[in-house]
Amino acid sequence: MGWLDAGDFSDPAHIARLADPSEENRAFREKVFAMFRDPYDDAPDAYVTGAAKLPYMMGDGVNYSGSPLQWFRFPTRQYEHLRAWAAGDFVNDLEDDTANAVVRLEDLPVERQPMALTEAALEPCSGGAFHPGVELSYYLRLAELYARNGDSSSEPFRIAHGTRPGLLQNVGRLLTPAKAFEGDGDVPPPVGPQMAGDLTRWMGLPWQCDVFSCQQVLMQEDFPTAVWWPAHLPVDVLPEAYYKQVMRSDLPAHERQRFLGGRVAWSRGVSGIGYHASGSYWDGITNMIALWERMGFVVRRPGPDDAGRPDGIPDELFVEVGRADTMEMRFDWSDEHGLLPK
Repeated sequence: MGWLDAGDFSDPAHIARLADPSEENRAFREKVFAMFRDPYDDAPDAYVTGAAKLPYMMGDGVNYSGSPLQWFRFPTRQYEHLRAWAAGDFVNDLEDDTANAVVRLEDLPVERQPMALTEAALEPCSGGAFHPGVELSYYLRLAELYARNGDSSSEPFRIAHGTRPGLLQNVGRLLTPAKAFEGDGDVPPPVGPQMAGDLTRWMGLPWQCDVFSCQQVLMQEDFPTAVWWPAHLPVDVLPEAYYKQVMRSDLPAHERQRFLGGRVAWSRGVSGIGYHASGSYWDGITNMIALWERMGFVVRRPGPDDAGRPDGIPDELFVEVGRADTMEMRFDWSDEHGLLPK
């Protein structure tokens, strides 16, 4: 977020200033708070005034030009926490060893361990905007999905468990509100008590193809921005072949730095991938369905430690490994590969 002048959130000095609740630091906190998109702003021009705000992600209404939901907005409760922080209404526990002492699950009391496991599973999720969603979709916002809907004795946010006899459900070509919440004859409502597999049936399979199609979008500012699914898929990567050259102590420093600066598209060789791909959108979807298992993984690798190590090369590097050698191909779909999306 360098262009928003939000500061370097990896800089310990910057983090320390963010953790300072003093009145003298109030103007700084309020400046940072003003960089966040206001979830209460439903003005006709909210999609314009909120474009260059945090977080830089598309929202539910991305397909509806002019919608205040075109950009992702924090839930109001999170926004109120930010407002309290900006006002200095918080305790600085950055250096509190007791507040940051939990490093193993076993360090917590047994009764707190189940919730800690739940939080650990949810922390890496994108959350927020559901267009259509990454991990899951919009139905997570609907009360009918939860056991506590009409039953105050149930634990909050527990999914209601369904009892229908089979997993297959045919709701027809059009999912109307009546079908969604009331069902259709002998078909129970899709948005209601859930069976195993119900939550993910709304998502793309394999998930990589849909995520990949929205991975990198060219905004009108003329630079590629991973605004839909940040951190879920790489955009440009350091391939293993370049990494091996960086590690060579017999190469001149300038050549090793050149290889370190080299980046290639993670999606190279997959024709048609991307929302703004030169090939058709469906080319990308179908190619990804066939080729996803051949894509590389980005893993942490040690940087060079020889005496001639060039300046500017970090101690650890993130490298693309495991990419299949047969990726440079176009996949031509045929009937034997199954049904195409309609």
